[in-house]
Amino acid sequence: MQCRIEEMPVSWQGSLTTSFPRFRLRLSPAENDLAVIALPPSGSDLAAIRISGESLQGEKPALEELMLSGNFGSPAFSLTTVTETAGDSSLLQQSTSFVRPRIRGANPLLLQAVRPNLRSALQFVPSREAHSAINK
Repeated sequence: MQCRIEEMPVSWQGSLTTSFPRFRLRLSPAENDLAVIALPPSGSDLAAIRISGESLQGEKPALEELMLSGNFGSPAFSLTTVTETAGDSSLLQQSTSFVRPRIRGANPLLLQAVRPNLRSALQFVPSREAHSAINK
């Protein structure tokens, strides 16, 4: 699935399962890495999902998965986020928020697109001629 959030293109991969009247939509970022800037406390109401520009990889938790669950025809649903703790890919955290119409005091889920750090991603392999010249 490809969409725009706050005018930023985002690609997702996922699955939809249904057992009428319930549905569950699981989405993971496909081409974009997304960092979580602000996550509503678990059990709170969610106002919106927003993406705030781009940054280099940093100390923010990475978004691994979004899971929307609810009933067909109902405007209310739950959104569960699974995040990877910054610096520790083996530690995942899960939080569930609720989307209900006309709720005041709801919090946004703030995300940020992450560009790979090019300095650490690029590796130059010397050619054989350069390797021979270095060893002489």
